[in-house]
Amino acid sequence: MSDDPRDIELLPGHFNVSSHGHYLFANCPCGCTRRMAIPLRAWDEPPTAQTSWQWDGNRQCPTLNPSIRRMTPCGFHGYLKTGKWISAGDGAPVASNCFEGQLTATQ
Repeated sequence: MSDDPRDIELLPGHFNVSSHGHYLFANCPCGCTRRMAIPLRAWDEPPTAQTSWQWDGNRQCPTLNPSIRRMTPCGFHGYLKTGKWISAGDGAPVASNCFEGQLTATQ
Protein backbone atom coordinates (compact mmCIF):
# COMPACT_ATOMS: atom_id res chain seq x y z
CA MET A 1 0.00 0.00 0.00
CA SER A 2 1.20 3.48 -0.85
CA ASP A 3 1.70 6.33 1.59
CA ASP A 4 0.20 8.69 -1.00
CA PRO A 5 -3.42 9.53 -0.07
CA ARG A 6 -4.32 9.86 -3.76
CA ASP A 7 -3.64 6.12 -4.17
CA ILE A 8 -6.14 5.01 -1.54
CA GLU A 9 -9.86 4.76 -2.19
CA LEU A 10 -11.98 5.40 0.89
CA LEU A 11 -15.70 5.13 1.27
CA PRO A 12 -17.32 7.85 3.38
CA GLY A 13 -16.74 7.10 7.06
CA HIS A 14 -13.81 4.72 6.50
CA PHE A 15 -10.16 5.14 7.42
CA ASN A 16 -6.92 3.43 6.51
CA VAL A 17 -3.49 3.33 8.16
CA SER A 18 -0.69 3.36 5.58
CA SER A 19 1.42 0.22 5.15
CA HIS A 20 4.36 1.66 7.12
CA GLY A 21 2.17 3.28 9.77
CA HIS A 22 3.23 6.79 8.78
CA TYR A 23 -0.26 8.17 8.06
CA LEU A 24 -3.91 7.62 8.81
CA PHE A 25 -6.06 8.51 5.80
CA ALA A 26 -9.75 9.33 6.28
CA ASN A 27 -12.58 11.40 4.95
CA CYS A 28 -13.33 14.24 7.34
CA PRO A 29 -15.87 13.07 9.95
CA CYS A 30 -17.88 16.29 9.65
CA GLY A 31 -19.33 15.13 6.34
CA CYS A 32 -17.59 17.74 4.15
CA THR A 33 -15.93 14.84 2.20
CA ARG A 34 -12.46 16.41 2.36
CA ARG A 35 -9.62 13.90 2.67
CA MET A 36 -7.37 13.92 5.74
CA ALA A 37 -3.81 12.57 5.84
CA ILE A 38 -2.83 12.52 9.52
CA PRO A 39 0.90 11.96 10.20
CA LEU A 40 1.49 9.35 12.90
CA ARG A 41 4.16 8.43 15.44
CA ALA A 42 4.39 5.51 17.86
CA TRP A 43 2.59 5.91 21.19
CA ASP A 44 5.89 5.94 23.12
CA GLU A 45 7.76 8.12 20.59
CA PRO A 46 8.36 11.73 21.71
CA PRO A 47 7.03 14.61 19.57
CA THR A 48 9.25 15.95 16.81
CA ALA A 49 9.48 19.31 15.10
CA GLN A 50 6.87 18.12 12.61
CA THR A 51 3.25 17.88 13.72
CA SER A 52 2.17 14.29 14.29
CA TRP A 53 -0.32 12.31 16.35
CA GLN A 54 0.43 9.47 18.71
CA TRP A 55 -0.95 6.18 17.39
CA ASP A 56 -1.55 3.09 19.53
CA GLY A 57 -0.48 0.75 16.69
CA ASN A 58 -3.94 -0.75 16.21
CA ARG A 59 -4.84 -0.81 12.50
CA GLN A 60 -8.43 -2.05 12.93
CA CYS A 61 -9.56 0.22 15.81
CA PRO A 62 -6.91 2.94 16.15
CA THR A 63 -6.66 5.53 18.89
CA LEU A 64 -4.91 8.83 18.16
CA ASN A 65 -3.75 11.48 20.58
CA PRO A 66 -4.25 14.47 20.86
CA SER A 67 -7.56 15.57 19.33
CA ILE A 68 -7.80 16.44 15.64
CA ARG A 69 -8.82 19.99 14.82
CA ARG A 70 -9.29 20.76 11.16
CA MET A 71 -8.08 24.22 10.20
CA THR A 72 -10.28 24.10 7.10
CA PRO A 73 -13.65 25.74 6.49
CA CYS A 74 -15.49 22.83 8.15
CA GLY A 75 -13.63 23.26 11.47
CA PHE A 76 -14.13 19.67 12.69
CA HIS A 77 -12.69 19.00 16.16
CA GLY A 78 -12.72 15.56 17.75
CA TYR A 79 -10.90 12.36 18.66
CA LEU A 80 -10.36 8.95 17.09
CA LYS A 81 -10.70 6.44 19.96
CA THR A 82 -10.76 2.67 19.39
CA GLY A 83 -11.75 3.22 15.76
CA LYS A 84 -14.63 5.62 16.41
CA TRP A 85 -14.76 9.37 15.88
CA ILE A 86 -15.83 11.25 19.00
CA SER A 87 -16.79 14.92 18.96
CA ALA A 88 -14.77 17.23 21.18
CA GLY A 89 -18.09 18.76 22.21
CA ASP A 90 -17.02 22.33 21.53
CA GLY A 91 -19.63 23.14 18.90
CA ALA A 92 -17.53 22.19 15.87
CA PRO A 93 -19.64 20.75 13.03
CA VAL A 94 -20.13 17.00 12.84
CA ALA A 95 -22.05 14.72 10.51
CA SER A 96 -24.92 13.08 12.38
CA ASN A 97 -24.00 9.58 11.16
CA CYS A 98 -20.29 9.77 12.02
CA PHE A 99 -20.60 8.89 15.66
CA GLU A 100 -22.77 5.80 15.50
CA GLY A 101 -19.96 3.23 15.35
CA GLN A 102 -20.20 2.88 11.57
CA LEU A 103 -16.54 3.65 10.92
CA THR A 104 -14.42 0.69 9.92
CA ALA A 105 -10.90 0.14 8.71
CA THR A 106 -10.50 -0.31 4.98
CA GLN A 107 -8.71 -3.55 4.15
